Amino acid sequence: MKGFKIVCKSERGEEVLLKDVNANKKIFKVEIVKEKPFLIVEFMLKGFLRKAYAQVPSESVVDSIKKAMISHGATEQDFEISVIE
Repeated sequence: MKGFKIVCKSERGEEVLLKDVNANKKIFKVEIVKEKPFLIVEFMLKGFLRKAYAQVPSESVVDSIKKAMISHGATEQDFEISVIE
């Protein structure tokens, strides 16, 4: 896994994602940012994280990100997460 992409489907999804991105900006390299219709961001894993995440199933990573987004106030309808291989 090289990274993951988050597509926001609502303003609430954008708010939660931006709050979380600001907290973790040293961990990930933000590769692509688009703003139509809502925010779309691709996060590419850096160095040692890429090796560490290679050992973890992609589904576990997606579930972990979903839980983080939901814990910050989003619902599953507010965003979509996919893995970049």
